[in-house]
Amino acid sequence: MTQPAMLSPSVRDQLLAQTSNPVAITVDKTQILWFADGIGDDNPLWNDEKIARNSRYRGLVAPPTFTRLLLFMASPPGQAHSLLRANVRVDAGTEWEYFHPIRAGDRITVASRTADAFEKPGRTGPLAFVVNETDFFNQHDQLAVRMKTTVIYMNPSSSGASTNETARHAAPSHADDRPSQAGAEKPLWDEIKEGDRLPSAVWQTSTRDIVKYASAGRDFYEIHYDHRFARRAGLPGVIMHGGLKAARLGKLITDWIGDAGELRKLGCQHRAMDFPGERQVCDGKVVRKYQKDRQRLIDLQLAYRNASGTATAPAAAAVSLFH
Repeated sequence: MTQPAMLSPSVRDQLLAQTSNPVAITVDKTQILWFADGIGDDNPLWNDEKIARNSRYRGLVAPPTFTRLLLFMASPPGQAHSLLRANVRVDAGTEWEYFHPIRAGDRITVASRTADAFEKPGRTGPLAFVVNETDFFNQHDQLAVRMKTTVIYMNPSSSGASTNETARHAAPSHADDRPSQAGAEKPLWDEIKEGDRLPSAVWQTSTRDIVKYASAGRDFYEIHYDHRFARRAGLPGVIMHGGLKAARLGKLITDWIGDAGELRKLGCQHRAMDFPGERQVCDGKVVRKYQKDRQRLIDLQLAYRNASGTATAPAAAAVSLFH
């Protein structure tokens, strides 16, 4: 039986009329430390105050995907979910553009609006896509980060959830299992070639890792930790946060460039689900090296892969190098 459309003209008009009231949030160093721990990112620039003070930032700065926490603090999701009468929502991807670092002590004003809403047919019924754009301004009225998020709303059938639940549980990751490139040699402009590969990172994700991210990012949607809820929503079991996968891809980049450069853009699309208990890999390569406006720029092609090697979250990024 064909399901009725989710996105009627009136609902779309209501969604496109949504603009959040600006919310100012003072970034506390504890939030940065907590978020970094929640994504498993040991970069000293957002973990070690002494090292960060001696860097060009002169203090702790936030990891690349920290704005997802600020967005949840400013405007928790819910209104679009109720308007669309959806059983489940999933992260379809996020794009970031970076202009200024977010530092501990900054007062960040968060302002969001719905940029687009459209519907596509899916295997289990119609899929409603809602695109939100959010600007993050610091206390100096400088645009620090611009973020675009796409969320899919759907009503999948709850029948046929046959995933072996035992396989979805894993022991918490030990410190030795955590990928770290903190001491790795940093890239030099003259030595980089198109086609060069970044050091890959292997993750053995546990349900504990997912819960840690939920707490760090304030994303407590039940499909990520409640097996019964996830199955009732038509999913095979609890799934990883798209935000956690994006954070790990961000870590891959910042581990590689260290303090030799800056991340300028990061975009990640979530094309398939990942589950706890699986071995996953982040990898990337240099696809373009060029100079523009006196900047030395590198474009990267990245992927978050499941155990079979499928790119469940292809991504792209741009970095600038100083030397």
